[in-house]
Amino acid sequence: MEILRGIARRTPLKVLRRIARRTPLKVLRRIARRTPLKVSGSTATPSVFHAPGHYYSPLLGTVDIERRSDPRAEVRSLPLDERELWEHLSSLAPVAATLVLNRRPTAPSHYFTDNSMYGPGDAAVYYSMIRALRPRRIVEVGSGFSTAIALDAVADLRTTLTTIDPDPKRLRELGLMSHARINVITQPVQGVGLELFESLDRGDFLFLDTSHVGKTGSDVLWHLFEVFPRLRPGVYIHMHDIFPGFEYPLEWMHEGRSWNEAYLLRAFLEFNIRFEVFLWPVLSWMRDPERAVKLVPHLRENPGGQIWLRVKE
Repeated sequence: MEILRGIARRTPLKVLRRIARRTPLKVLRRIARRTPLKVSGSTATPSVFHAPGHYYSPLLGTVDIERRSDPRAEVRSLPLDERELWEHLSSLAPVAATLVLNRRPTAPSHYFTDNSMYGPGDAAVYYSMIRALRPRRIVEVGSGFSTAIALDAVADLRTTLTTIDPDPKRLRELGLMSHARINVITQPVQGVGLELFESLDRGDFLFLDTSHVGKTGSDVLWHLFEVFPRLRPGVYIHMHDIFPGFEYPLEWMHEGRSWNEAYLLRAFLEFNIRFEVFLWPVLSWMRDPERAVKLVPHLRENPGGQIWLRVKE
């Protein structure tokens, strides 16, 4: 409640009334539990400038959610060759059509579908991309079940796998922290030398599953501003939780997720002649579910939310 009292002391009454009308109560409660407010005389923690829903706040309110874009609408400022997207998805079919994913942990596989982090559709596409393109190197930012399916895919390949994660708790839970095929870097990506990304070559993979939040000092801004411009032609980039229309699911917004990575990615790609959308399985699935599932059967269970970019040659 101290958070809300602090907001009340700083914000005009008419604004508070407007915020109360626009912001879901459960979101305000979550903010009150999680958001520190600067104690008088202390500069250690930034204060709350405005509550969720205010036009100066990056956090969503009810009115913001009502203005959400239609995910089915065409993104006119970003030319997508959907014919090529289908061709690239079709190229995965020989691998994806025969892929068996276990629901529960089953040796010698590391991945299993009974998880809420990286579902069968995403796993099948990632596995198939690795098997089809056989990258020499994979650098993952973020780890867990994606790392598990990558390990299954590279089992008989010479691919090297590096994972960057300051808190690789899921790797620990999966018993993969000391796996011989993984080089685990336990620090924020912003502290990892850019040479690692500059050394990725044609055909290599950069796998990103980020905080999804573009704010001062965040990993999202680091990737867009520092990493992407340094990538060599032919490098493939995986990004997670990027849905059609570059919009987020409505239920996530009502949960209080004020993510904005997808919007920044859209702005990055618009009129960008150096990067292209190579594969967007969930978009293809939305356009023609039957056709997409025929190519990658596991999309039937969960179409996922990944997008693949490629640095143009």
